[in-house]
Amino acid sequence: MIRPVAAAAVLGCLVGCSTPPSTGAGDGADESVGPAVVRARDLRAERSAGDDPGVVIERFRCRPGRPQPGPILEILRAEGFTPEGAEEFRAHGFDAIVVPSSSLARLEAGLGEEAFTGRTWHGEAHGWRSVASRRLAPGTAVLLDGRPRRSNDDILALGFRGWSIPTVDDDAIYLEIVPHVAGARLDLIATPRQIGELRGTPISSTLCCRLEADESLILVSVEDLTPEDDEASEESTSGGGGFSGPIVPLPPTPAAWLIDEPLSGDRGVIVIGGRPRPTIPNPG
Repeated sequence: MIRPVAAAAVLGCLVGCSTPPSTGAGDGADESVGPAVVRARDLRAERSAGDDPGVVIERFRCRPGRPQPGPILEILRAEGFTPEGAEEFRAHGFDAIVVPSSSLARLEAGLGEEAFTGRTWHGEAHGWRSVASRRLAPGTAVLLDGRPRRSNDDILALGFRGWSIPTVDDDAIYLEIVPHVAGARLDLIATPRQIGELRGTPISSTLCCRLEADESLILVSVEDLTPEDDEASEESTSGGGGFSGPIVPLPPTPAAWLIDEPLSGDRGVIVIGGRPRPTIPNPG
């Protein structure tokens, strides 16, 4: 197993929707949203009923030919904000948006009920857990730090941990997320890791954010490449000289391997939220 000291060396060297229409329903529903949004909101209320405090993660998969997350996320972006420290995350293909939890009904309606693939309750996750992971066979191409590289039988993972914290006004969930690489083979010589230590080598800094009780974090892969990525691709395909060779598609980013399904073209969406544990019990 390769033991890198920098993100660029983690995977070895290079080898080669629009909003739904409004409804005039007079049954007490929000008239600014359509029936699809109301149905999605009802489904979410059913899934949330009886939840214990802690972190909850939901997954969505959008198959080719079905509604994709891009258009609806552009709408939700205006309702939310980008968490601090998300710039380096984006360099590895991750797009992070914090939105009001009430906006998730619009997301579900835009993607369609069939896009929902499941939810997992993690409770107070003080130790590192995996949001997603994928074993990359030797030679699998990954776009790391804007340059194509090859894996060396590695496990690519997206780790997280989160727990309730008191705030001035109420309570919230403190969340940490980091993509990392863990070798597929056990190293019996290495010093045992401390309890709570990440079991892998980070490929970016940790994204930290605080989620209020009515907020959720949405993670998707970046669809479009930045000019810097295009320039890096041109250099890698032309060999850095005057000859400009054929343009080849860039390999998937870590986010695409972890959130999407690059081989089939499926797009994924990860939603992280939950309920903070009350610091002071409600007397009622």
